[in-house]
Amino acid sequence: MMNSRNLPLEIVHWFLKLRWAAVVGQLVTVLVVWFVLKINIQITPLLIIIAMTAISQIFLQCYDWYLQQKQEDRIRQAQLPSHPGPPPALQTRLASPEAVTQSTIGIVMAIDLVILTLLLYFSGGANNPFVVFYIVNLCLAATLLSETWSWILTVLALYGFVFLLIYYQPLSVREPYEDLNRVLFLGRVGIQQTGLFVAVSTCICVIVYFTTMLNSQLRRRERQLREAERLQAKGDKLQALGTLAAGAAHELASPLSTIAISSTELFRELQRLSVSDEIKEDVKLIRSEVDRCRRILDRMSIEAGQVTWEQIETITFEELFDEISEELKHRDRVVFEIDPELKQQVLTIPLGLLAQALRGIIKNAIEATPVPRLI
Repeated sequence: MMNSRNLPLEIVHWFLKLRWAAVVGQLVTVLVVWFVLKINIQITPLLIIIAMTAISQIFLQCYDWYLQQKQEDRIRQAQLPSHPGPPPALQTRLASPEAVTQSTIGIVMAIDLVILTLLLYFSGGANNPFVVFYIVNLCLAATLLSETWSWILTVLALYGFVFLLIYYQPLSVREPYEDLNRVLFLGRVGIQQTGLFVAVSTCICVIVYFTTMLNSQLRRRERQLREAERLQAKGDKLQALGTLAAGAAHELASPLSTIAISSTELFRELQRLSVSDEIKEDVKLIRSEVDRCRRILDRMSIEAGQVTWEQIETITFEELFDEISEELKHRDRVVFEIDPELKQQVLTIPLGLLAQALRGIIKNAIEATPVPRLI
């Protein structure tokens, strides 16, 4: 039994298909009994009841299409860009699958029990072998609906069965179908036994099909749940790595700033002293490597999503492309072509943020481009 108050649309789709099969089966059974077996039944009321069932099924199908369209609209809305757009919690709610309440399905199944009782009333009552379809409805109710709804439908089915024991329209054969009777009686099987066999066989097939379908749905849901948990764990790891990277960048910023200041002061002091140029170059190298470390840490913060602003820098186009290609993977697959007139054009930009954005576009292009084969 499903404990949720709602039923997913996949289950509702299957339920609607089962009702369509029931409508077709009822119509075929009535026509065969009337035209082939020549049994007197109240065919006009039976056809009216079947038509009313088909009309109710059309309304339910339209409602199902409406919910399906609503779910697709919600998924499309949830897939809008996150900025600007709804917050993550709202996006999750928008992308959640549409469902139908158990009360709706419970009311429909109660109506089906009433319809089944009316069909049996006009076709022999409890003597009709298809009375076993009460069991099918109760099996569906016990599996799909809550305990309360299951017992409500059980009481309704028992009341309908007791009603059919007392009130019903008896059956009679108009014209014995000699060929069919000869086959049946030679096999020592009567029409009633044949009807019972058909009814029980159909009941068993429906229950087995429903059980296997439900198990398949549960296995598929379990696989989806495991996949969602795997993606969630992967996302948590990436978030933890991003937090670690941002924390490391923040913690290392202070000692690097101290080294940068000290190396600058040392270089100025060496300028006053008569020291070799090699020592001065070494000090300049220290400062340049510190600046490089700062740029790497800033890039780590940007990739971790911890930086929303950056100091504006003035650089040329050529320097911008050098910054982009510095940390770019598969550099051999990328060719930068810059107009000579633009190489020394000055730009005033947030270098790290812009370079990271352009680097991401290039990475996507590399991943979408097949690797050229060597001939």
